[in-house]
Amino acid sequence: MKLFSWVLWMAILAQVTVASPAISAGFGKYNLGEPIIGKLSIAPKANEDAVIKVFLNCPQRELLYFAQPLRLDANQTAEIAIPSVRARDTGDCALRLSLEDLEGNLIEAASSPPFPIVSELSLTLSLSKSEARAGEIIAVTGTAKKLNSAMEKGSITITYQDIVYQSPLEKADFSYDLVLGSKPKSGSHQIRLAVNDSYGNRGEAETGITIASVPTTLKFDVLQKAYNPLEKLRFVVDLLDQAGDRISATTNTSLIQSKLFGDDVSIFQLPIASNAYFEHIFSSNTPPGDYALKSRFEALEAEETITILPVAKIISSISGEIVTIKNDGNVEYRNKTIIYLEKENETIYLEKTISLAVGEEMQVNLSKEVPPGNYEVSVLEKVEQEPAQQPSPQGPDQQQNGQPASATGMVVAGETQKEIINREKVLAKSSVGISSDQRSLLRK
Repeated sequence: MKLFSWVLWMAILAQVTVASPAISAGFGKYNLGEPIIGKLSIAPKANEDAVIKVFLNCPQRELLYFAQPLRLDANQTAEIAIPSVRARDTGDCALRLSLEDLEGNLIEAASSPPFPIVSELSLTLSLSKSEARAGEIIAVTGTAKKLNSAMEKGSITITYQDIVYQSPLEKADFSYDLVLGSKPKSGSHQIRLAVNDSYGNRGEAETGITIASVPTTLKFDVLQKAYNPLEKLRFVVDLLDQAGDRISATTNTSLIQSKLFGDDVSIFQLPIASNAYFEHIFSSNTPPGDYALKSRFEALEAEETITILPVAKIISSISGEIVTIKNDGNVEYRNKTIIYLEKENETIYLEKTISLAVGEEMQVNLSKEVPPGNYEVSVLEKVEQEPAQQPSPQGPDQQQNGQPASATGMVVAGETQKEIINREKVLAKSSVGISSDQRSLLRK
């Protein structure tokens, strides 16, 4: 608004010009704090004593920064040197000249073309490399410039991820070493640069850099480490980079029991995806012992110990007159099994001592063990019992209730079926009709 008023005033005085003053700035644009050097000339048409005043006229304020008395000599153009002035505010400014007589009356006025005052610095930024790995050093170089003058003291801030580096800036050109450290985040990132000076000028620039994802850690996440046969093994192979972030890849993973003598026991050797759950159900006859769960990716290795517990177990089935008993555990089975038969009011049980290797089975032909008839047959696994408090006074081969008391062979029991079943583990039950008597074959 002030600038407009002076332009209007100059137009009014154009008809009565006696000195033809002119003023201009050295450049058409300035940064905050840069020296503005004006050029002033006066071509008086009459002799006169006067006072010349120069103002810096900006939107926020007008500053009188030069005043000097002088003698105007007619028809002699005077080039007057005026000192520089520094702008403190941004916006469109101008230099204003006021030529006054000794009593302070305005003789003539002039104003320079407006020129903007800005706070933006000009920055360049470059990196010694655009792709890097953990631990490398990146040279960050560039320049910071004002529009018309050299950079004076300021400060520079370099920001990369969570690294902030600050330093004084002594000149326009700069170079700093950025150390990535051992655990930088992988992927594409920005390196940002900010420069400030004491006058309030500021410049910003940024450039991209790609940090390689380097496989650094391979480990297992196992829910448990001891298993029975038929239980489910569940684990994750974690593959992490230098920053602890997950990497998707395929690992070579195995579960093997090493043997000093004989062949190793391999449960699986598979390519398994990292960072995803893998499941495996152990078979019923998986040998007991410690197994090495191993995984490899490039030069990385991980290992955990998985233990398979020993389980002694048999299963049984009844098909016609044949009872089949099979070792379904993972160790040799040594125990007693009872085949319990009930017919009308007669109860018979056969107690068999079983010795079966892993996976081995045996058969019992009931027609060779009991008389013909229709029976309810149950196969039971013998459960270890606490020894009786009062041992029987009768010897093992003596009569009890008129029946043999032998530990093996056919026995007519003095117990009910319910009492025996509650005491033993039932493996199989079925109704069986025995039509032939082959017991005589055992006596031949």
